[in-house]
Amino acid sequence: MKTVRPILSPIAFLALPLLVYLPALITDYGMHNDYRFLPGNFQDRKPFVEAEHLYIVGRPLQSVLINVQGWCINRIADLKIARWISWAFMMGFAGLFYRFLRRGIGLEAFWSAAIVMGMVMLPSSEIYGLWACHFLPGYFTLFFSLSSYLVFDAAWRNGRGSSAGHKLRAAVLTALSALLFWVALFNYPINGIFVFVCTFAYVFFSHQRARAQAFKIVVRDLVFFGACMAVYFGANAFFLFLTPRP
Repeated sequence: MKTVRPILSPIAFLALPLLVYLPALITDYGMHNDYRFLPGNFQDRKPFVEAEHLYIVGRPLQSVLINVQGWCINRIADLKIARWISWAFMMGFAGLFYRFLRRGIGLEAFWSAAIVMGMVMLPSSEIYGLWACHFLPGYFTLFFSLSSYLVFDAAWRNGRGSSAGHKLRAAVLTALSALLFWVALFNYPINGIFVFVCTFAYVFFSHQRARAQAFKIVVRDLVFFGACMAVYFGANAFFLFLTPRP
C-alpha cells in the first residue's frame, strides 16, 4: 500500500479538475469576445480590438500577448487549445500552491489539498478555464505571481547563509523573483498581487509561538513586493508619457 499511495495521490489530484473542466476542453465553442480573435493568422497580423485599451490601463504585456494569442487562432476549434493551455497553467499553479502549503506553511496534506481544490473550483477559476480570452489574466498571471513568491522565499532562506555562495544565490533568486512579479503585474496586476495571499497565509496558519517570525515575513514581503509595485507604476506612467496622443 505504501508503494501505491504516492502514485495514486497525484492522479487523484489531477482527476477531479480534469473531469470538471473536460467538457470545455473537448468542445468547440467560444464565449463573448473570444470570437474577436477570428480570423487570426501570422500572415495578416491585425491587432486585437482590446489591445490598445489594455495598454492604457496598465497591462502592456497582456496587450502584446493577446495579439500573439489571436494570431494563433484561425478557427473556433483553436480556442480549445487555449483552454487546454489555461488548464495546464491552472494545474501547475495548484501543484505549486499545494507544495507551498505543505512545506512552507506546514499544513496537513488533507487541508492543503482541500484548499487548493476549493480554489480551482471557484467561479472565477471556471471563468479562466472556460473563456479563452481570460487565459492570460487568469492562471497564466497567477502562476507567475506564485512562482515569484516561492523564488523570493527561497532567496530569503539562502540569504541566511554566511558563505559568499549563499549570498550570491540569494541575490540571483531575488532578481528572478522581481522579474517574475513584473511579468505578472504588467500582464494583470489584480491577480499579480496574489503574492500577498501567500504572505498572510504565514500569519493565519502560523502557530502562536511563530507569530514573531510571521510578522518579519509580512514586513519583508511588503517592502520587497511594494518596491516592485512602485517600479511597475513608475514604468507604466513612463510608457504612457511616451505614447503619442491622437
